Amino acid sequence: MAAKKAKTEPTLLEQAKAGDAQAMFRLSLTLSDDAEAALWLNKAAAKGVAPAQNNLGVMLAQGRATSPGSLWERLKGKLSRTKPDTGDAAAEAVHWYRQAAERGDAHGQCNYGWRLATGNGVPQNIDEAIKWYRLAADQNHALALNNLGVMYARGESVGRDEKKAVQHFQKAADMAETLGRYNLGVMCLHGRGVKSNPTAAAKWFRLAADKGHASAQFALGRLLAGGEGVEQNDTEAVHFYREAAGRSHALAQNNLGVMFALGRGVEQDEEEAIRCYGQAADQGVAAAKQNLGWRLALGQGVERDENGAQELLEQAASEGALPPDMTFQLGTQLAGSGREADAVHWYQMAAEQGHAEAQFQMGRVYYEGKVVPTDNAAAAYYFEHAAEQGHTESQHRLGAMYATGDGVLPNLHEAARWYLAAAEAGHTESQFLIGTFFENGEGLSADDVQAAQWYRRAAESGHGLAAFNLAYQLDVGQGVSADEKDAFQWYQVAAEDGIASAQCNLGAMYAQGRGTAIDESIAVEWYNKAAMQGLASAQYNLALMHHHGRGVRADELEAIEWYRAAANQGHAAAAFALAIIYDHGEGAVYEDDTEAVKWYELAAETGHGRAQLILAEMYRRGQGVPEDYVMAYSLFSRAAAQGIELAANAKMLMTRLMTPSQVAEAQSLCRI
Repeated sequence: MAAKKAKTEPTLLEQAKAGDAQAMFRLSLTLSDDAEAALWLNKAAAKGVAPAQNNLGVMLAQGRATSPGSLWERLKGKLSRTKPDTGDAAAEAVHWYRQAAERGDAHGQCNYGWRLATGNGVPQNIDEAIKWYRLAADQNHALALNNLGVMYARGESVGRDEKKAVQHFQKAADMAETLGRYNLGVMCLHGRGVKSNPTAAAKWFRLAADKGHASAQFALGRLLAGGEGVEQNDTEAVHFYREAAGRSHALAQNNLGVMFALGRGVEQDEEEAIRCYGQAADQGVAAAKQNLGWRLALGQGVERDENGAQELLEQAASEGALPPDMTFQLGTQLAGSGREADAVHWYQMAAEQGHAEAQFQMGRVYYEGKVVPTDNAAAAYYFEHAAEQGHTESQHRLGAMYATGDGVLPNLHEAARWYLAAAEAGHTESQFLIGTFFENGEGLSADDVQAAQWYRRAAESGHGLAAFNLAYQLDVGQGVSADEKDAFQWYQVAAEDGIASAQCNLGAMYAQGRGTAIDESIAVEWYNKAAMQGLASAQYNLALMHHHGRGVRADELEAIEWYRAAANQGHAAAAFALAIIYDHGEGAVYEDDTEAVKWYELAAETGHGRAQLILAEMYRRGQGVPEDYVMAYSLFSRAAAQGIELAANAKMLMTRLMTPSQVAEAQSLCRI
C-alpha cells in the first residue's frame, strides 16, 4: 500500500497571493524592499486591515511609498471614502491613518490625531485631534497619552490642567515613551502640576537622553553643569551637550561653546567655542550671537571683525540678550509707542532674569488679556515673583488674588500678608483693605484699633471708603474714643467723594445735630444724593423727611415714592410705613386693604414684628385677605417670638377659635 503524501502548509507568500488580507499585512513586515512592502500593504489596506492602513500611512508620510498608479485608481471605487487625489503624500497618509483610526487601530488614531493637531495634510482641528488621542490613549497607546498630556499642559481646546498633563506624561513614561519621559522631566523640573523635583527631572531626562532625545540631552546637561538635582559633573554635562549639539540642538551648541570657552569639563579651546557659537547663532540663539559678537569685537579666538560684531550684537539686543534693566527699558519704549504686543517679548525676558518691574508688567499683561490670552495663574506667578522683591503694586494685586481665589487657591492669610506689605509701603487701597481685614478678623486676629489706624492712613490719602469706615468707628467709638465732631468731618470727606452710605450718615448727623448744628434742609440734600444712588436706608430717611415735612415741604405722594423704592429693596421699616399709610389712608392716599396687606407681608417676611402682628390680625378678621386662622396663628407666633406681648396673648386666644388640626398645621408653619 502506497504511503500518503505529507500535506505541507502554504507559505506566507502563497497565502497572500491567495487573497488572505492578514497574510498580506504580515508579509509586508518581512520585506526589506519598500516598494514591494508598500504594494502588499496597499492590498491589505484596501481589504480593511487596520494595522496595514496605518503602516501604509507611515510609509507615505516618510516618502517610502508612492502611488501605485492604475491599481491605486481602481481601488478608489472600492473604498468607503473617496481618497484624496494622488500626488499629495501627506494627504494620502492622512487618508490611511483615518481609515485605520476608524477601525480602532490605536497607532492610526494617534497618527491621525497628530495630523489634525498640526494641520499636516488635513485642516487643523484641535478638538478632533483630542478625540482621537483619547481613543488611542484609552487603548494605552503611549505616544497618544503623551500627546494628550501636551494638550492639557498647553490648555489647547481643553481647560489648562497641569496635574492631568503630569498624569498622562507619567503613564506614557512608565510605558518607556521617550517624549513622555522628557515632558515629565520638564514638569518635575519646573513644578508644573507636581511639586518641583529636580532630582526626578534628572532621572526622566536621562532616560530620554539615552534614547537620543536632543532636548532631554540638553536639559540633563544643564542640570549636570549647575549641580541641580544631581551632583555637578562638568565632564558629563559636556558629553550630553555634545550629543544634543550633534543633533542640531541650538541651545546645546551655545552651551557647549560656553564650556569650551571656560574650559569646564573639557580643555579650553576658543576656536571650538567660536565654532559652537557660530552654529547656535546660525539657528538664531541670541546668547550665541552675543557671545560670538563680543569675540569678534575683541578678536578673541577669531580675527577681529567690527562690522560682523556690530551686526551680531544688534541682533542679540533685538532678541533680548541684554542685561535685564536694558531689556525692560526696551519693552517700556515699545509699549510707550503703542507696540505693547512687541513689548511683551522684552518684558518676559527681563522678568525671567528677575527684574521686578518686568515681572509686574508680565503679570498685568496676563491678567488683562489684551495682547496675550488671559491666564490668571500665570499673572499670579509673575506678581508673586515681583512681590517677593518688594514691588508694591504686585503685593497689592497678589493680595487681591489670594483674597478672591483668582488664579490661585483662596487664602486669606496670604491675602492679609501681601496687603499688609503693600500697605506698609504706602499703597492706599491696600491700607484700606488691611483695615477691613483687621476689623473683620479675616486672615489675622480682629483688631479694631489697628483697623482704625489703617483707615486713617488711607483716608488721609484720599480714600473715600476708608474715610467712611473711620467716620463710623469715631461715631460709635469702635477701636477709638467716640468723637462726633471728628466723625462728622470724615463723613463729609467720604460723602463728597460720592460714598452713598457716608452721604446718608452725614444727612442723619445734620438732622440730629450730632457733630454739627441741626440743619434739616442740608440733611435732605445729603439723603437725596444717597437715595439717587439707590441706597435703601437713605431712600427711607428721605421719605420720612417728605412725609413729616422736615427740611422740605410735606408731600405724602413724594414720601410714598421713596418708601416704595426702599421697600422694593427689602427695607422693612419702609415697607411697614407704606402699609400703615394704605391701611389707614392719609392725605391724598385712600385706604386700600389689599395694598396694605402687600406691604405688611413684605415687612413681615423681613422680620418686622409689628408688621407680623398687624398682618396676623388682618388674616384673623379677613381684612384685605381671606380669613385664615392658620396664617394668623403663624404670624402671631412669629411676632410673639420677638417679644411682642400683645401677639403672645392673641396667639393664645386663637387656639380657642381653631380646631386641633388647624393648630397643628399652624405650628408646622412656624417651624419652617
